[in-house]
Amino acid sequence: VSLVISSNPIGWNGFESIVRSLHGLPLKVLYCNDCSISFPSRTVQDISLPQSLVSLNISSNKIGWNLLELIVRSLNGTQLKTLTCRDCSLSSPSHVFKDMKFPTSLVDLDLSYSKITWNGFESIVRSLQETQLKILNCHNCSISSPSGVIKDISFPPFLSELVISANPIGWNGFESIVQSLHETQLETLNCHNCSISSPSHVVEDVSFPPSLVNLDISNNPIEGGNIPILSVGKSISI
Repeated sequence: VSLVISSNPIGWNGFESIVRSLHGLPLKVLYCNDCSISFPSRTVQDISLPQSLVSLNISSNKIGWNLLELIVRSLNGTQLKTLTCRDCSLSSPSHVFKDMKFPTSLVDLDLSYSKITWNGFESIVRSLQETQLKILNCHNCSISSPSGVIKDISFPPFLSELVISANPIGWNGFESIVQSLHETQLETLNCHNCSISSPSHVVEDVSFPPSLVNLDISNNPIEGGNIPILSVGKSISI
C-alpha cells in the first residue's frame, strides 16, 4: 500500500522506472522526497501513476515548474488527496505558461519553500478551481504583490485553510487575497511576517469571509496594530 524511497539519489530516470513498475499495483502512498529528481536533458514523456494513489511526496527535489506540470498531468485519473512539493525549486517560468489541471480529488497541497512568485501563485490557484482542495500551504514562496493592478484571484470553493506566511505580499496583496476568499469556506488564514503595513492612503475596512475563525497577521509592521479590519471570528494574532 505504501512505498518510501526517500533520501536515495534515484534521479528522474530511477523515478520513471519505479513508477512504470508500479503499474497495476494498489499503491496508495508514495514518498520520494530528497531523491535528486530534476528535469532531465532529454525529451520527457508523460508517466502513468497508479490510479489508487492518494498521497505523493516529492519534496526537496529540484522539480522545477515544467516537471511539476508533467507530474500533475500524470496524476489525473488517480485518487490523489495529498500532494507535498516542499522546497522543489518551482520558480514560475518567464514564458507564458498554461494553467495546470490538478486531480479533482485533491484536498491538501503543500508548496512551501518553493519560489513560485505571484504569477505562479495565481496560476496554481486558478488550476485548483475544480478540486476539493481544503488546505493550501504557500509558506515562504517568494510571493510579493506585483507593481501593477492586481486582479482578484478565484480560490477553490472548499478552501478552509490558507498559509501565505513569510511572503512579502504587502497591504495590496493582502487586500486582494482577502477579497478573493469570500466564496470559500475559509476558517484559518495565516499571514505571519508578510510585510503588511498600515496603508498611507484611506481605505475601506477589509471584509473577511464569515466562516473565518483564526487569523494570524503577527510580525507585520502595522503601526500600533492599526489596520482597518472588521471584527472576525474567535482568534486574531496581531
